[in-house]
Order: sequence, then structure tokens, then C-alpha cells
Amino acid sequence: MKWVTVLAKTGLPRQVDFQAVSEEWGTVRLSDGSEASTRIILADLSIVGEDVIGPRVVYSHVVALRVKCPSDVLNIAKDKPFFQSSQPIPLTKEAGYEVLEIIEQKTSTRSTYRFGDYELDLELEVVGAARNTQYRVPGGAPLYNLRWSVKSRVKRIPGST
Repeated sequence: MKWVTVLAKTGLPRQVDFQAVSEEWGTVRLSDGSEASTRIILADLSIVGEDVIGPRVVYSHVVALRVKCPSDVLNIAKDKPFFQSSQPIPLTKEAGYEVLEIIEQKTSTRSTYRFGDYELDLELEVVGAARNTQYRVPGGAPLYNLRWSVKSRVKRIPGST
């Protein structure tokens, strides 16, 4: 019940409207020759407090993933069953996953959103990748899984008061 007391004193988080300034796709090249593109999209934004630095925010986001594979990788999965999302597959070697190296970050995944006198910058960094060639997705590629880290920063818009 401690959190009830805290919320009673500080108020509930304030959900704010926001506008997308930019949502840029980022791309990494993987060791199997595939290119994985990601895009981070803000789903919700709330201000949970303010101080001299600015608003403290919480947000939720989704990440879009698109993988383009060379033909030899597509051929590996061409006769495999489609992945059914209702059947979770553990991210293990026993379940068919293999680790892929990130060879190159070709472009960064960045998005910026404006709310009031502030902007929220989100930057996604892919930190790990794996594929499962026992399944394929509707585009014919094997099943890929990426792990990422999200860095966020709230800044005042230059020229605002």
C-alpha cells in the first residue's frame, strides 16, 4: 500500500500527446549475409514528475523488424513449416536457434517525438542476433530473433520557454 501513499502525494502520471518528428530505420549486417532492419515506434508517453532538468517520463514502444536474406539463406528454410506465434519457441540451441554475429551497423535506429516544449529521442542498438532455420516466416526467411538496448533522452526544444 506504500505506492498508494506516494501516488496520493505526487499525483498520477500525466499522459501527454506527442507527434513524431522522425522515425528512422536502422540496419545491421549479420554473419549469414542477412540484413536486419529495425524501427522503434513510440506507443505511449506519460510524465511522472518534473524537476529543474525537465520532465521525467515513462514510455512504451514497439520495435518493427524486417530481415532481408540472401538466396542461400532463403533456400535453407524454403521447405520448413511456418512459425506459429501461438507456439513460443525457447531461444535455445536445443530448440534450433544459432547465434549470429553482428558484422556491421550500417545505419542507426533513431526516432524523435515532440511533446510540449520537449523532445524525446529514442535510439535502439542491436546487441545480439540468432536465427532458427527449423521454421520460416511468411516472407520465406528463417525465424530471426534480435536483442537490443534502447537509450532515451528528453531535451528542451531550442528556442522554447
